[in-house]
Amino acid sequence: MLDAILSGLNALAEGGIFMVQHGGANLIMLAIAGVMFYLAIAKDVEPLLLLPIAFGCFLANLPLSEVMHDGGVLKTMYDFGIGNELFPCSSSSASAP
Repeated sequence: MLDAILSGLNALAEGGIFMVQHGGANLIMLAIAGVMFYLAIAKDVEPLLLLPIAFGCFLANLPLSEVMHDGGVLKTMYDFGIGNELFPCSSSSASAP
């Protein structure tokens, strides 16, 4: 049990060190995700819109996370949904003349 806790703390420290050295853009995006969480929860500004956007922004910018790498959860959802146009991004092709 103690080994698992120490391993988790070690991984957390590695992620923090990585963010300080290489993650300037990720820190900015995590701050934006925090602002969106705050607006959605505390200020009740479009929570059904802002909460999923903030959560996705948070997941995609976690340090040393592989959710957007090949085989990751978000990358797989993108490939199956948007990559092959199962979820079309524009409505211009759906409109009839």
